Amino acid sequence: MLYTFTCPVCNISFTHKDKRTLCCSRKCANLYLSQLFKGEIHTFVCPVCGITFTHKDKRRLCCSAKCGHMHCAKQLTGRIRGKVHTEEFKKMMHDRMAGINNPRFGKHFKHTEETRRLLSINSKGKSKPPSFGRKISQLHKEGHYDYKAMHIPAKIRHRECAMCHADFIVKRSNYWRIKYCSDICRNKARSMHKIGNQNGQWQGGKSFEPYSPEFNKIFKESIRQLDNYKCQMCHINQNGKRLHVHHIDYDKLNNKIENLIVLCNSCHSQTMINREYWIQYFNSPHRKLLRKSRRWLMTMI
Repeated sequence: MLYTFTCPVCNISFTHKDKRTLCCSRKCANLYLSQLFKGEIHTFVCPVCGITFTHKDKRRLCCSAKCGHMHCAKQLTGRIRGKVHTEEFKKMMHDRMAGINNPRFGKHFKHTEETRRLLSINSKGKSKPPSFGRKISQLHKEGHYDYKAMHIPAKIRHRECAMCHADFIVKRSNYWRIKYCSDICRNKARSMHKIGNQNGQWQGGKSFEPYSPEFNKIFKESIRQLDNYKCQMCHINQNGKRLHVHHIDYDKLNNKIENLIVLCNSCHSQTMINREYWIQYFNSPHRKLLRKSRRWLMTMI
């Protein structure tokens, strides 16, 4: 069923199946809503540039976003630097905090003679700043006291590299976090902390123990041939890079054939951790039998 309507914006008659329709098009609907919710226009004077402008929001302060940012910055800097109080306000605050109204009234804390002696010994020979012993209010008036300069360092600071002792520049926010001038120095420092007994996998220097003279290239090649040039854990074949010959009991002098097994680089690195587990793993009866049978077949070929 079609209903007939008259558009309140362009006064055109139109038909529509929805009986709640008001306007003939979306454009007319937007115009109708803008006129319906159009509020009162207010006049303002921008506090930054002094231009008179109009706006429907009665809370408006500035004519543009740029002026708004400048106005906020001015208000913020005024709060940081302090505000000039009137003489009446100063007198009121003085009367409120004078005499017994002051929480520190009658509480005069003084150093003992021993403390004074120790302080004088500690400060003897040290250079004192120009502001020492002077009131902060007087330094403010003379323009020598800058709170930001004294308590907030510069955005960029110099630091000495903990590895090569070279001078480099870091951001103020990263001063205590970045200790090295480059990734090379950082990696060197990390490797130094993982060398020798500082490493969690330190085994008392077993890696520096020498192999026996018979454990040479020809002997290792014969072991690889017995295992058919194949890793005995993941069964990957030797392809370009030579497979490793691993001592099952981790004794470098025990070069019996039953104590040697061929492993790839990835599997050999796994056996460097939890050695007792891998000794039991390779010495299990069924793995021993399987290894012997494979090698017997290789000798028969």
